[in-house]
Amino acid sequence: NENQYINQIRNAITQQSNPIIPSRTYHVSISKKDGTIYSASKGDLYSIRKSGITKILFKNQSLAAQSLAFWKDNLLIGTLNKGLLMLDKTGHFTELNKNAKTGNKIILDCKVRNDTAFIYEPGYIELIDLNTNISIQTIPIPQTAQGSIYNFIIEKDYINVTTSKKVYRFKLVPNQIKNVPLYILEANYFVNGTSNMLGANIPDNAEFIEVRVSSPYYNLRDNLNIQFTLKYSGNEKWESIPYTNKPIRLYPTKSGDYEFICRLQMNDQSITDNDIKLKFNKKKAYWQTSLFISTSTICILLIIYSLYKRTVKSVNKKNAQLIYQLNLENQLIESSITSIKAQMNPHFIFNALNTIQSFIYNNEKNNASNYLGKFSGLIRSILDFSQKSKIPLNEEINLIENYCFLESKRFSENELIVTIEIEKNIETETIQLPPLLIQPFIENSFKHGLFHKEGQKTLLIQLKMEESLKKLIVTINDNGIGRVLSREINEKNPKQSGFGIKANEKRIELINKIHPGSVSICFTDKYDDNGNSLGTTVKIEILITT
Repeated sequence: NENQYINQIRNAITQQSNPIIPSRTYHVSISKKDGTIYSASKGDLYSIRKSGITKILFKNQSLAAQSLAFWKDNLLIGTLNKGLLMLDKTGHFTELNKNAKTGNKIILDCKVRNDTAFIYEPGYIELIDLNTNISIQTIPIPQTAQGSIYNFIIEKDYINVTTSKKVYRFKLVPNQIKNVPLYILEANYFVNGTSNMLGANIPDNAEFIEVRVSSPYYNLRDNLNIQFTLKYSGNEKWESIPYTNKPIRLYPTKSGDYEFICRLQMNDQSITDNDIKLKFNKKKAYWQTSLFISTSTICILLIIYSLYKRTVKSVNKKNAQLIYQLNLENQLIESSITSIKAQMNPHFIFNALNTIQSFIYNNEKNNASNYLGKFSGLIRSILDFSQKSKIPLNEEINLIENYCFLESKRFSENELIVTIEIEKNIETETIQLPPLLIQPFIENSFKHGLFHKEGQKTLLIQLKMEESLKKLIVTINDNGIGRVLSREINEKNPKQSGFGIKANEKRIELINKIHPGSVSICFTDKYDDNGNSLGTTVKIEILITT
């Protein structure tokens, strides 16, 4: 009977004077394949064969082996310092619970059922699938039960744990990981950041959808993937992401019918019994509806017709403006000719010839020759300018100098002082302006201001450049009798009225109609404190071109 065998073993042990392992031994196990005995002794692991005893090292270090078990001719070793190890027949070690959920390296006991290792760690019993080295369940031992666990017995679906205090019974999960259920916890669509519960239809302005799924085997999440697709018009593109508690985000960008399909994967294999599916329709945008398209078509046709009418009206208006522009240009040409004719008036020519004649009578040949040269140069310039719409500024200045020289000879010596000041930064050769634009105002100063003044007469002509406005500023300053007194003289003698200045003003008006803002004129009458006239200042602003 059983007691007889126990007594035989006890007698054999007491009579053994030379023990095989001379230290405390916690567990022994024998290989059914070759009969090797393995001993988990205090601080070491030994193999015992007929050939002798061998100490087994792990990475050249002793193993604090605590428990032993066999699985498919492989020795499972529960240690106090290296976790759970597996030793194969070639002597190669594998760390089985290296990524265990508890992170413990202390294994107090180890048992094997089928392909599952049941390991007892401080406070836990953990189940590891030996085929995949995956932790499939972690059973926490209640705080009241912790202490000395004497043993645990594995049934079909339960594990019974005996402790120094009580006996506990725990439910086991299947160690064959397949047909794992997967559920949809919630599904929402978002519009402008606001969450809405997903139904059979979503609006056209829905930006994205979030679907949250869950499985009872969340403890296996480190080894699981979620594979999903958003099927649209028969096209499906599968994606795989790690299994977490974060929602899956979907982007249905087009209108139409969609189908969301989702399953669980482990080691690239589906472990879900049935795929979960979610169908919904994204409505068409208002601009995709038949009513909008037909209404838009009518509106587009009306717009095209309106644009056609506007184009025709614009063309007619442009033609009218072109005709108006041509008329203005013709008037400008006629005004320019009139202005040039004004410079060639018989009175001016008669006075010039009289001056030449007086030089000849007085036998002043040099003066007569010089004056005649200036006069002929002035006439030639006037005739040459009549063929041009614009001339360089330096040619206008030469004409002004010639004109001032001719007019100055009509005054006695030292009676008239004419000064022309030109700012240094003015590029007189490149600046273009209408011909004979400045000269008529200088002629007006002589004819209506200086000729009627008694005593010393002065005329100051200044040319400056306003770079920021791209304008040439011409100032004509005389100390003549002033415009009020000159007007009174002209009213008494109508023949003295300024036909030249009027023709030039009409010409400037036409220039501004064709090119607005090209020329501006400002007259300023000067007076002393007693109200006596000190002359007139004319300011001409010319928009320059090069």
